[in-house]
Amino acid sequence: LPGVISTLNNTSRARLLPKGELKWEGKNLEKSVHVRRNVAFTFTEDGGPIPSAGKQSYVAAKAYRKFGVGSVKVTDGILDNASTTKHAAITVVESELRGMLDCIRKAENFIFTRDGTGVIALLGATTSGSTITVDDGRMCWEGGDFTILDTDGSTVHATFVNDKINRAFNASGEAVLTPSASVAAGSQAQSDYIVWGSGNKSMYNRAPTGLDALIDDGTGTFQAVNITTYNRYTSVVYTNSTDRPLTPHLLRTLMAGVKSEAGDDMSAEWTLLGNIWQGINFEEMYEGELRITESTKVAGIEIASFQSAMGKFNIVTDPDAPYKKLFLVDFSQITRAVQHELDWRKNGATAGSIFQRKDNSLNHTATCLETYEYFIEQRNRCGKIENLSEDKTTALG
Repeated sequence: LPGVISTLNNTSRARLLPKGELKWEGKNLEKSVHVRRNVAFTFTEDGGPIPSAGKQSYVAAKAYRKFGVGSVKVTDGILDNASTTKHAAITVVESELRGMLDCIRKAENFIFTRDGTGVIALLGATTSGSTITVDDGRMCWEGGDFTILDTDGSTVHATFVNDKINRAFNASGEAVLTPSASVAAGSQAQSDYIVWGSGNKSMYNRAPTGLDALIDDGTGTFQAVNITTYNRYTSVVYTNSTDRPLTPHLLRTLMAGVKSEAGDDMSAEWTLLGNIWQGINFEEMYEGELRITESTKVAGIEIASFQSAMGKFNIVTDPDAPYKKLFLVDFSQITRAVQHELDWRKNGATAGSIFQRKDNSLNHTATCLETYEYFIEQRNRCGKIENLSEDKTTALG
């Protein structure tokens, strides 16, 4: 029978939300950041001294390109057998070529809200054996190859291929993975990094910089700016020692913090971006205000936006957004800088097939490439809340 029943959620917002679009050449992007005012100013008396001349201070922020690649292999027999759906459930083009682009788009969506390290999860309490646990199993795709690294990223403790993700979380709220072969007991420990790929194909420190790094208040260096020194080039972040519920006061505190640093220019619409479990929490904040009469046919939140004294905010849920976090984003400050659009590499610069024939076997391979990076301008026009409690019911995504 023609047609295929899909069991995979390929939702992706990563290409829709950033407002900035930029085509560029070269190895990196560079932009000046205004980090300090001219402080050569005072009040004085008649005949008093004038301050020594000063100046505004600027530093350069840089973003370096990242390369996303994928490959497909098909046999001559499949190419002949499944060129149409006359005698096949799905064509090779639909199954393999468009399927690969959908997978890349889905992976990009997961990375879009992460920190750019390529870490997709942390190792849970069960660190070895026929099953292991992780804090987030949504990108531990079946058939994927993964690496367990220590928390400084320097030591490889183990690699594994994942066969299965349990839908149910364990009693500790961790996702349960079943590797194709048991993971040997070794020096790995809870909270070690789980990274997509292994060896020189590992994603570690090669992924695009996502929202969790773009919107942050950490120290050190970010996109070549010393933010320990220039901490104005950071975002408003509210964290907590323990998980706590999302409340109207907490939400308004975040909004007020962003407005305090960003100023009164609130013409842009802010987006509250979180996972679908935080969407539940948001609805339940105002559930007690719901009024039902005899004529009521539909109950609940009709529009996902609201107006406050701090500005207008739209609520967007993303199934791939990090657990226990809520981002407040002015997406006019986020640019998706593309150097090479996602496309299949052809045999020849401008023409030719995308399939490369193998002369020692009846196989053909096709590869695709995308070169881009995310760049943020005014980081203080964005913020986030961490350590939010949530009630997750499925580990699949």
